Amino acid sequence: MHKVKKFLHVENYKIIIEFDDGKLKIIDLKDEIWGPIFEPLKDLEYFKKAKVKGGTLVWPNEADFCPDVLYKIGKNIPEQKNQLNPKSRKSRTTKKTQFKYQAAAKAKKLSKKAKN
Repeated sequence: MHKVKKFLHVENYKIIIEFDDGKLKIIDLKDEIWGPIFEPLKDLEYFKKAKVKGGTLVWPNEADFCPDVLYKIGKNIPEQKNQLNPKSRKSRTTKKTQFKYQAAAKAKKLSKKAKN
């Protein structure tokens, strides 16, 4: 069973998740939000209130997705080194911040590909 370690909201219903095996995956949950428990998640502001709990994403109404399902439907994002200049003071950021920089860089790259 896979577990969600971290996630980052990218845009709309797209998120990037780092799983316990170190893989980064981008997932669009737009088509996965259906049924009574997920109805509140259709509100994008509510969707953004997700937290990592118990190894998966959980919303305030206790809606969640099986982490194995998230892993399966996610598209792999190859890992990359820290985007920051190693000589920069910002290069001494925490792992959490590094994840955000990396995820944001990947999402930006994917967004450019989608526009072309």
